[in-house]
Order: sequence, then structure tokens, then C-alpha cells
Amino acid sequence: MKLFITSVTAQGTNCVSSLIHELSPLEKQAQSWDFPYNIMICIRCGKNVGKTFQRFENKDQVLTLDIREEDELFRVMSKNEQREYLGRRIFSYMEESIKKYPKVATTHQQEAFMKNVKQWMMAHDWLHGKIDQVRTLLQKEMGAYEISEQMHMPLEEVEDIWIHMYEEDKRTTTHSDNIKEGKNWVWNV
Repeated sequence: MKLFITSVTAQGTNCVSSLIHELSPLEKQAQSWDFPYNIMICIRCGKNVGKTFQRFENKDQVLTLDIREEDELFRVMSKNEQREYLGRRIFSYMEESIKKYPKVATTHQQEAFMKNVKQWMMAHDWLHGKIDQVRTLLQKEMGAYEISEQMHMPLEEVEDIWIHMYEEDKRTTTHSDNIKEGKNWVWNV
């Protein structure tokens, strides 16, 4: 099977383009998986990007997933937060979408495919990574400094996660990861 993941993003306002590059090993690994059709995923981030949709083309045996997100959502997130958000979004939408075509892929094939995707994503911090672990520790009322030490994560990032969890409306400035990314921005299509 072929898995192809790309992005179309607003220039330098998020880390999505570089994060999509991190998925290249998943694309390569998927080539060895037994699945009856190919999957193309496009992540679109910007203003007024429209609605997410999927389309299956019987002739070419390709499922296209067009995942659309407003750029404002990513602007205030760190690169790690964006990775985990995208991981959850890609995984859940892919799982939901392949279930709509049981005549093309059996339940067993779907489950095996999603198990492979989940294992890869978890191993590479795209699902249930450090951000989710920090949120769990913060909910247990563990101190930010303690979490920073335990997770080997900058204190500022732990504090950002806390703000995002409890004071969403106060987190309005562009995250420094996005500013750095803007300086190194690469068009990824």
C-alpha cells in the first residue's frame, strides 16, 4: 500500500509543514503493510479553509482525506502540542474514514492497519506523547517544576500547557516555536 501525507499551510505561522516531514518514515513503513487501497492525506491550515472531507475513488483504489484546520488553533501551540494534536486528528479521522468502506477492506484488514499506524505514532510521540503525559500530571496537581524535571522538558513549555488547559483565553501570543519555524519555513506539497 501507499500512504502519502502532505500539507498546505499559511507561511511561517505554525509548525505543520515541518511536522508533516516527520511522517516520512511512516509513509515508508506503510509500503510493507498489506492493505487493499492507498491513502492520501492533506492537512490544510489557514484562514477560512472550509470543511474536512474524505473521498474514495474506486477506479484508482485511493482514499483521500482532506483535513482542514484554522491556523489560529496552531499559532499559540508549541511544536510538540501541534504534533500531538495532529496525531490525534489524523489517527481518528483515518480510523473513522476507513470504516466507511467495509466492502473494500475487511474489518480485520482495517484493524491491522490502524494497529500499525497507532504503534508507529505512539513510538514517535504523535499519540499519547509527552504533552498528554504532562496534562495527566498537571491534573494530578503535580508542580510545574517537578514535571519539567521528570519529563526533561523546559519549564516554559510545561507552563504553556497549564495555561492552555486552564486559562485558554489568556494564551494569545504566537508561540516561539512558530516564530522559529517561520524563519525556516519550507513549502511542502
